[in-house]
Amino acid sequence: MSRSHSKSLIRGVIERLDSLMRIGVSRAEAKRVAQERGESTFAFTTGFIHSYKTRQVYQEHSIRFAKWARDTFGVKQFEELEVRADELASAYLHKYLAERKSADTLQTIRAALRLLFRDRRLMKRVKLPERKRENITRSRGPKAHDRHFQPANWSELLNFLDATGLRRDEAKMLKAGDICEHDPKYDGQTTVTVRKAHAMGNEVRRDRLRSLTKEEKPCHTEHRTATHRSF
Repeated sequence: MSRSHSKSLIRGVIERLDSLMRIGVSRAEAKRVAQERGESTFAFTTGFIHSYKTRQVYQEHSIRFAKWARDTFGVKQFEELEVRADELASAYLHKYLAERKSADTLQTIRAALRLLFRDRRLMKRVKLPERKRENITRSRGPKAHDRHFQPANWSELLNFLDATGLRRDEAKMLKAGDICEHDPKYDGQTTVTVRKAHAMGNEVRRDRLRSLTKEEKPCHTEHRTATHRSF
């Protein structure tokens, strides 16, 4: 390809991500169809981006990688970056492994770059650490809005949040009718309907709960089965 038709590094990244946007297309529906066809849905992906939040996160990682490749290896065009994708992405992951980044961060970087270059086998020779529940950190240090919070005064609420795995924004959106103590759809288990603060689809956070169920809703809701703890 002649230089006049080559894409600059960052522009190439942005245009590739633009081409992968599928806002309004249900990832959950695509996963259901794949399950009905008998396909494995472990680490399922459609190969596209279905939410603005995912776009934001993946774009940040992709641009950071592109700038690193430029500064470290002198890569200036997106086409060269794509040709050397496995080599450079693997070196990039090894860099973060050496820095002892969390398993979640490493897997997000890998997912972002695999999507960017449309190659699920990218970096397959790089072994990542397993995610462990006890290593998950949701907050990095004390926050100003928690300064006057007294956990002993809110034990029932904390038990409820611990049982359901709700995030702060999700808990604020709950209504009384969202909690069903004996849900007939789920064998009499207690379920909570969770409304998404942004359209990320009907995803289940398996790292937060041990037993979950979900039901597709037109307004991006999900059902989570509470754990055995009382609340």
